[in-house]
Order: sequence, then structure tokens, then C-alpha cells
Amino acid sequence: MRKIIITLLAGTALLLLGFVSYRGYHVWKQNNWMTIARSYAAKADGRNEGLCLQQVLRINSKNLEACRMMAGLTEAGRSPGALVWRQRVVELNPRSTDDRLALAKTALVLGDYGSATNALAGLDEAAKKTYAYHNLAGNVGIALRQSEVAQAHFSEAARLEPWNSIPQLNLAVVRLQGTNDLDPAEARIALKRVSLSSTNLDLRCVALRALVSDAMRFAQTDTALALSAELLKQTNSVFRDRLLRLDVLQAAKNAGFKPALAGCQREAEDNAGKIYELATWQMAKTGPGPALTWLKSLPMESQTNQAVAIVMAEGRSQQQDWRGLQTTLEKQSWGEL
Repeated sequence: MRKIIITLLAGTALLLLGFVSYRGYHVWKQNNWMTIARSYAAKADGRNEGLCLQQVLRINSKNLEACRMMAGLTEAGRSPGALVWRQRVVELNPRSTDDRLALAKTALVLGDYGSATNALAGLDEAAKKTYAYHNLAGNVGIALRQSEVAQAHFSEAARLEPWNSIPQLNLAVVRLQGTNDLDPAEARIALKRVSLSSTNLDLRCVALRALVSDAMRFAQTDTALALSAELLKQTNSVFRDRLLRLDVLQAAKNAGFKPALAGCQREAEDNAGKIYELATWQMAKTGPGPALTWLKSLPMESQTNQAVAIVMAEGRSQQQDWRGLQTTLEKQSWGEL
């Protein structure tokens, strides 16, 4: 009997030792992949960073840092998958104000205004009294065309940080869209002043974008053409400013539209984020047919990028090309999507 007990105890000890060793190895492996991922992130090597993070998440799908890094990585590529990762981070860390604000910002950038609103609504009362909350909520209000809501948030943001010119500029943008005869006129003057004299290039671009949209609203195509050309001259203009220029050229029926579109296609062809932005624009402005024709002309490695595959799937869905859609879906690795 004594020998049986000793044998059972020895067996149990060996099992525990094996479990602890196995668990310890997995913890070490996870930490090792995270270290390598951070080193690739420091080198801005997104491809290898993503591969390392995938290894971490295979071991532990609830690794908060890995999920947060995946969110940042996919967001940099303008992939809709960024929203999935931001939501995962909030699920793992629901009380984090920073993570909820990051989710709202990502949702706003990707045009998912419902998710942005819900993320902001989930913040606690203390977080809803901060500049970051009011400035972001104001931008959601602009996106939803809720001028009064946006103005209230930007006014509070300006009160909280009176030295910060960003909420003041945002207020001018909101008032430019208002129905009161005085506010839009004053806002237009303020924005023109910023566009001509501000030393802050980011603010100058914000002002020029608002003025271009304002000119388009009132069918002042010559003014919009001049302002959008000036916007593209700014050293910190972004790719969506090229798309805004396309909007203006198309509305003006300008002969420069086709060359400008071809230029955007050349610029975007090796950048998945830009491909997604341009293809989404094309489907909305010229229809899914021309957009898909261009997408199919891209190198296969670009077509199989997840963000690009998503927009191609959306295009086929709009065309009701169910057979082509099925074929596309089967060939992709959709991961979290």
C-alpha cells in the first residue's frame, strides 16, 4: 500500500512538473515573440512585426499589448480590420479611457460613426469632462452633420484648453456649415486668415479643406479649384487631399480629372491603405465597374492584401457578382474578419 501511495505521489509530482514546464515554455515563447515584434516596430518593419504578433496571438489570443499593436499596425494600413482589433482591446480592457478613445478615433477615420458614438458613450463621467473627449465627440458630430452637437463639444473643448487653436478652428468649420447668415461669414473669414497666415501647417490644411468643401457646397467651382490646388502645395497634405481635388475636378467637369485620377492610381498602386481609399472613392463616385477594373490590374500581392480584398469584395457585392465574390472570399485568409 505504501509503495502504491509513493508511486501515485511521484506520478502526480511529475505531472505537475511537466505542466509547470509546459506553461513556462509558452510564457517564455510568448514573451520572446513580443520582444522581436517590438524590435520590428521600432524599425517600422510592419510586415515582420505583424508576423511576430500573429505568433503571439496564436499562443495567447488575449495578449493585450499584441492586440493593441495589431490595431495600430492595421490602422496604419487603413485596413477595416483595425476596428476589429480596437474593439478586441476594449473588450480586454473595458475601463481604459485611452483605449476607448482610440476605438472611437479609428471608427471615425473608417467612417463607422455608430461604433465611434458607442465607444464614446461607454466612457465614464470623468472621461467625458476632458478635452480629448469633447474634441473627438465634436468631430463625430461633424461627420453626422449634427452641427449643434459638434458646436457644443468644440465650445467646451475650447473652454478646457483656451490656448489650443484646434477647437477654435473646428468651431469655425462647424459654423461654416450653419444656417445663420452671420456665423458662416465670420467663419469663412477666420478660415481664410488661417489658410493664408498660419505657421501651423496642419491647421492650414484643415482650413483649406473646409474652404474647399464650402466652395463646393455653393457650386463655386473656380474657387474650389484654386483652393484645392493650394491645398496640394502644402508639404503636409495627405492622400485624401488628392481625392478631394478629384471631387472638385469631377464637379467642374475639368479636363484634368482623368490625368489626376491616373496619377492617384499610380501613387496608390504599391500602398494598400491608399488603394483602399482610392477604390472606395471610385466606387462611390464612378461606380464599382471602373474601380474593379483598376483593382484587377494591380499586382497579385496587392490584390491579396486584406484591406484591398475587402474593397474588391464590396465592389463585387455592389455588382451582384456572386460567383466572383464567392471565388474571392474562398482565396483569402480573413483572420479576425
